[in-house]
Amino acid sequence: MYCSSPRRGEDGRGAQPSASTPAMPPPPPPPAGEGVFVRRGLRVCALIWASMPSAASADVAYERATLANGMEVVLFPNHKVPAVSHSVWYKAGAADELPGASGVAHFLEHLSIRGSKGHPSADFTRIVAENGGDQNGFTNYDYTTYVQTIAVDRLPLMMELGADRMLNLTLEPADIDEERQIIIEERRMRTDNKPERLMAEQMRALLFLHHPYGTPSIGWKNEMEALSRDDAIAFYKAHYNPANAALIVTGDITMEQLMPLAEKYYGALPAGTPVARNWVEEPEGIAPRRFTLSQKEVAQPIWTRLYSAPSLGTDRSLPPEQSRRSYALLLLSHLLGGGQTSRLYQSLVVEQKLATAAGCNYDDVSRGPSQFSLYAIPASGVSMERIEQAVEAEVAKLVATPPAEAELAQAKQLLIAGAIYAQEGLEQIGYIAGTLITADIPLDYLNHWQKDIGSVTAEQVQEAATTVLVANHSVTGILLPEKADAVAVEKQK
Repeated sequence: MYCSSPRRGEDGRGAQPSASTPAMPPPPPPPAGEGVFVRRGLRVCALIWASMPSAASADVAYERATLANGMEVVLFPNHKVPAVSHSVWYKAGAADELPGASGVAHFLEHLSIRGSKGHPSADFTRIVAENGGDQNGFTNYDYTTYVQTIAVDRLPLMMELGADRMLNLTLEPADIDEERQIIIEERRMRTDNKPERLMAEQMRALLFLHHPYGTPSIGWKNEMEALSRDDAIAFYKAHYNPANAALIVTGDITMEQLMPLAEKYYGALPAGTPVARNWVEEPEGIAPRRFTLSQKEVAQPIWTRLYSAPSLGTDRSLPPEQSRRSYALLLLSHLLGGGQTSRLYQSLVVEQKLATAAGCNYDDVSRGPSQFSLYAIPASGVSMERIEQAVEAEVAKLVATPPAEAELAQAKQLLIAGAIYAQEGLEQIGYIAGTLITADIPLDYLNHWQKDIGSVTAEQVQEAATTVLVANHSVTGILLPEKADAVAVEKQK
């Protein structure tokens, strides 16, 4: 969904992406604490992650049940290794925060490893590591989730910790102060000190002027500094209960083995109530928006544009012929900017040599609206105006003429191949299912995705370009080195 951000790991607080990562355009602000297994790139992995979490082929084997207290249980059996991935997904993310308390969902995620009534003064991450497992926790707009991958015989312990986390967090005052400083430092490292992230954050705020997706999932710094124990407790009591959560297990276990454990640990918790998610809607855009950021830390200029776009979540109540717009947008993103064979890359980088990189991204699984992004990194001496004209020319071609059948068929094959590969690991399919459940999208999506993506026509891709890539629904961002901006201003005088 978004580029990776710190994960709990080697240092217990989060490993940063490698400094050797290739320069990329401003990504959407990363979900706070999102795990490393949802990273994307323009390598073979892109065939998987560019379609995540849409990745799903026919005949995905899963079983599901609901506990008496309302908690959903989903199992994806995988008997290739004697291990399991255990995750609890809460329908409680950054979009559910109250105004003025941005970042509290992520703040609570940090606090949730610091101890509970059943494990006072304990570090949940340390307990998982001592038992040979790996723990990850992350917060998105739509959800907060906690994931442990561990040997099958340690699954009861993971459930014990998960159930204790859901009901009995202690939230000690000393932990509050320490974790508040940690998340503020995390924001400084991940956003404030990275011009491309800072620009992406500002562009998203301009794209979603009213919807809660316009607020960064990690929070605005001034509001993070004011987060209190009362804020964390209020969010915890409002959202952490069995009826507002789903247990997803993947790995070497059967439903007959899983359900007694789920009943023992999670089924014993008091029944809760699903939380109503009455988010405000984004008004119709009436004019294009533009944003320029200049900072001395910028190594190379970047041009990027975001369009507001529908998602599976926003279209879930529409008739089938309309609710499949996201499938056409996925194919559009691959055709237009999904790697080195895409139209943008071939035109701007290979043929015209105007850019050193170009592409686009689209995420279809979201409870609220999504975004379709285009980017280009200009070659030396190429102006932003020339880059913008070249990108718009490629978009105009797709608006005017539907893609050739052979080109469309190849894009479908790449998506499906990546989808099938994504089911191989323990964590990936659980991640896909969790994002679907928390976006209120039926799980049977997994078993009709391949058919639906295969049924998209060239004309539907053209229509997606025509209706979504509209100037009045866009934000254009220009990232410049500080000195370049100074020169540009001087030339205008």
